[in-house]
Amino acid sequence: MNQRSEALRWANEIRRERGIGAPLRCLPKGLRNEERSCPLAKALAGSAYIGSHTADFTELGAGSDDVVELPSSVAGFVRCFDRGEYPELDEELA
Repeated sequence: MNQRSEALRWANEIRRERGIGAPLRCLPKGLRNEERSCPLAKALAGSAYIGSHTADFTELGAGSDDVVELPSSVAGFVRCFDRGEYPELDEELA
């Protein structure tokens, strides 16, 4: 499974666990280097903060202590997205 597919799978798993909503068929567009507006944060309906400096941890819920480690493939997706390797998901290029 590639990083993008793994990121979508992970986001849908978190959505299910948290009761955020129905599974997504694709990741939404987002902003690069914006931890509250990247595709994963948007996929989690604004309930997540994706740390862009390390891309290794996410805080689920604003002001929450609920911090989870991102799977390596998901962290890899975040780093690739921030570098512009997924232009089709970049809101500014749409």
